[in-house]
Amino acid sequence: VRLALAKIPADRFATAGALARALQDPEFRIASERQTSVAGDRWARVAAGASAIAVVAAGLALWGFLRTTATAEPASYELYPSWEVGQEPDLVQGPRVAPDGTWMVRGGPGEDGESRIWRKARGEVDWLPVVGTEGGAYPRISPDGRRIAFFDSDTNELRVVPAEGGASSRGTDMPGPFGWVDDESIAVVLGGARLVRVWIDETARTEELWAPTEVGIRGQPEVFEDGSGLLLSTCTTCPIDKSVGVFDLESRQYRVLFPANHAVPFGRNRLILQTSSGDLLAGRIDRATSTLESNPVLIRENVAFSGFVPGFSVSRNGLLLSVEGPPLQADITENLYEAVWVDRQGGESLAAQMAPFQLAFNFGHSLSPDGTKMAIGLNSEEGWDVWIKELPDGPLTRLTLSEANDARPKWSADGQYIWFQSDRDEQGASKLYRRRADGADEPIGFQTPGREVQEPEPVPGGEWMIARVAGASGIANSGRDIVAYRVGGGDTAEVPLLTSQFDEFSPSVSPDGRWLAYVSTESGRPEVYVRPFPDVTTSRAQISVGGGIHPLWKGDGSELYYVTFDEDGSFREMVAARLTATPTLAVQERETLFRLSDRLLTNTPWEPVVDVTADGERFLFMRALENQGEGVRHRLVVIEGFGDEIERALGR
Repeated sequence: VRLALAKIPADRFATAGALARALQDPEFRIASERQTSVAGDRWARVAAGASAIAVVAAGLALWGFLRTTATAEPASYELYPSWEVGQEPDLVQGPRVAPDGTWMVRGGPGEDGESRIWRKARGEVDWLPVVGTEGGAYPRISPDGRRIAFFDSDTNELRVVPAEGGASSRGTDMPGPFGWVDDESIAVVLGGARLVRVWIDETARTEELWAPTEVGIRGQPEVFEDGSGLLLSTCTTCPIDKSVGVFDLESRQYRVLFPANHAVPFGRNRLILQTSSGDLLAGRIDRATSTLESNPVLIRENVAFSGFVPGFSVSRNGLLLSVEGPPLQADITENLYEAVWVDRQGGESLAAQMAPFQLAFNFGHSLSPDGTKMAIGLNSEEGWDVWIKELPDGPLTRLTLSEANDARPKWSADGQYIWFQSDRDEQGASKLYRRRADGADEPIGFQTPGREVQEPEPVPGGEWMIARVAGASGIANSGRDIVAYRVGGGDTAEVPLLTSQFDEFSPSVSPDGRWLAYVSTESGRPEVYVRPFPDVTTSRAQISVGGGIHPLWKGDGSELYYVTFDEDGSFREMVAARLTATPTLAVQERETLFRLSDRLLTNTPWEPVVDVTADGERFLFMRALENQGEGVRHRLVVIEGFGDEIERALGR
């Protein structure tokens, strides 16, 4: 009913029958009119039941009137009919709208469970299977709207079918992300390293367009309306530093435009960019120079994507089809993260403006002493490396450049150096390395004898380095010990500190270098203790009660923070222990600050998962991105008048 009454174009329903079916379907939903670019209330579901008869009658009476009473106001409505279980659309594939905006396609399973391409006319309720697309996925519509190209998972080919369905023909046996160049040819990305043009005709001619060595090509190409160039997604260290740019088909030159996941052209000189945070930005491009004329403008939020596959499509007349919700990615809560601050009350906020990232296997992160930068071990196509991020929106710089596995960075107390562990020596064992935080020098290795070094902890003053050594991954009481090295004088002989039959790990040195906090399993569970340094045998104080891990010091040494956990091993709360050092070190008070939310990365007790600012007011965690799990629902939404939104945002 709201759909019928809304101030929207009159052809929302093509027939009175379509309107009646929508009104009787309790799963048919719409969203409210959009009065602003990024906000708007959602309409409730259309009610079903006894009142439906009266509703339908009223709707049918209004239908004829609305066919002739159109308005230019933009509106949105949701495309979610009552799909059977197992037949939900595969939104990861990125639904597409036809160039003229009159119909749209998506991928998804049929009754037999096999994937295929589905088509829905604008104004109709039902999605209908496109004949000849069995096994099909990732549909792409030709510029003239007459054909659909798709990936055939049965034959591992790109195939083409008439837009109305029918016999399909092979486009190419070189599958990869693809997009139409014109009505007769397709651009295909092969192995992330080559861009090839394939003609969809009897010649099946191919042409090598680009084989860059400095960047990798990701995602599907998008052609400008005049056919002169392609918008491409690229990265130098994938998938961390994603950018979009223009590839000129005549000159074969590529120019980076803007850091984003994906971009599509709109009109002669407009662009719509999707960032790694799910925002849509509008920009104006100078086609002669392939540069942006001004900074892009935010026009919509919370649009999903999967990797480099965008969750939106725009017709030439300005109709937007978008998937609203968090990123669409398999197992995203297990392998993609963002850096967040957690304050002393448990409030979470984004700490770093950067693309969602994968962590190195031996993960860990460290704040600079002044709290303005983060060193972090990340996983990319180049391997595990240490990166430096200026917080919150500064550059992300790769610090380690070897093929070795580098991880668990730690800032020196003076902020000049980054210590990290690496397996770059000839034996492949994990050892200590140091490099200037600005990357001005080469990494210096400290060939520490004995067991593998796992948790570097530099001591203020630069003379000593404490580290955790040995231990089997994920196994308790497997020989984890804490040792020290005199790295300041060149003698790197291992000095045993805590080497009992139990596990000792997570060394954390006080800001004045006088105290060593650590975790031991000697009581049967992990607990936090503090000893003097370097004379660790002169005293010992237990800090945690009932279990504690991940000790961290406040900048003035007055508080020691740690994480508690439940008996089942799940991590629970952040505690602040206020300390006194006279006559001996002891706990004055323990205060529970906040409970850790489920998405904060905690993993095992042996991995460094949190750091704290010097004033003790904010804690730096890694937070898993939300997935399509229980309680998370993605909405397939149509936005009418989206082209007008773009023009208003950019100015005509």
